Amino acid sequence: MYEGVQTLNEDTCLEERRRARRYRVGWQVRVVGIDNSARLFDELTHLRDISVGGAYAYFSTAIQVGSRVSVTIKLPSMIETWMSYTATAVRVDTGFQVNGVGLQFDSNRPEFKRYCSS
Repeated sequence: MYEGVQTLNEDTCLEERRRARRYRVGWQVRVVGIDNSARLFDELTHLRDISVGGAYAYFSTAIQVGSRVSVTIKLPSMIETWMSYTATAVRVDTGFQVNGVGLQFDSNRPEFKRYCSS
């Protein structure tokens, strides 16, 4: 599929409730939304994994379950091509410096964007 993509071991996912296979990726992602202090945030971070219906990302910004965000994912091996989704936070794992956030995409079909470097 894409460089650096690995299917998660199904033995470790026996209790999973997901309908789609997840892929461990580590791709760059830009997330824009409203934080717990009702302030706009714009964070460049990375995904832990992705599936057709959602993703799990690490945020330094604190958000709540139910928060709506805009997610733009940099596709590896494709120069300046990004996938864009709107999503809802369905899980938040609070950590010391980063929070793990489970995101459910509003659509299974992303919008593709191409950005040119200057």
